Amino acid sequence: MKCDIIQDLLPTYLDGTCSEETKKVIEEHLNKCEECTKIIQDFKELDTLSHPTIDEKKPFKKIKRSHINKIVILCTIFVFIFLLFGTRLNSEIMKLRFKHYVNNHYPNEHLVLTDFEYNDPESQGFGINNGFYSATFKSKEENKEDMKFNVFTDGFIFSIKDTYQNSINNRSNTNSRLLKDYENDVKKTLLKQKDFYLINVFASTACTEDYFIQNIAEKLDLNMPYTKNIDQTIPIDLLLELNANEDDLLNIHSYISKIINQLHQANFNPSRMTLIIETQKDTYRISDIDCTKEIENQDINFD
Repeated sequence: MKCDIIQDLLPTYLDGTCSEETKKVIEEHLNKCEECTKIIQDFKELDTLSHPTIDEKKPFKKIKRSHINKIVILCTIFVFIFLLFGTRLNSEIMKLRFKHYVNNHYPNEHLVLTDFEYNDPESQGFGINNGFYSATFKSKEENKEDMKFNVFTDGFIFSIKDTYQNSINNRSNTNSRLLKDYENDVKKTLLKQKDFYLINVFASTACTEDYFIQNIAEKLDLNMPYTKNIDQTIPIDLLLELNANEDDLLNIHSYISKIINQLHQANFNPSRMTLIIETQKDTYRISDIDCTKEIENQDINFD
């Protein structure tokens, strides 16, 4: 076999990855060829130089052990300091967490931290208080209630509970429940009359979300029962779907007055109303009817 082929196979021979048959062929060639034998000896010398002896490795072991010892000492010092001042450090971290949360979620409220405390002393551990913290923020604007927040910490895990937003959500759920009861009550009542033909009823809050939070939410309790006069607390916008004829449209003011009179006779007092009127020819929509004012004095426009 030619030398250049043998030399290509030498790396696999040295690594021991060649087959037995190839190994036998290479060794037979090496016994006869001085040039290839010299090449393989050079390979072996380079391999020996690339792997330091036991004596050469000792300084590196010493350096490595020295670094490990320093790291262990530093970690021990850190743990000692953390255990010694952990409670104070944890409290300051929690304050920063509260402030960051409030600034991000309520940027327009202009809130200032007024109270911060640890609420669960039975859970107090060595160096860290694992349990509940609470914070109170006061608005710089007058006549705004304080906002309270709770947070639970378990070592390095923080979980903020926004009790203010949770309260608003509960009141929004109460509002939705009362509106649903209101629209069902209106529908049940109007289906009994014969002055006009009702298809369906929908009730919604006739105000913005900000107005609801600032002026209505605080009046709603979680278990507040439904009554017809809930429309005295919540401004309600009724949407009525109706069947009508062309004569009703020609006398639209009179037609709308009949609807509002029926509502008032049943003790319903919505703030606003929208009508979707279906006729044989087309479907019409009349929006933003003010139920608190005389219909004859309002401009009624078909959308």
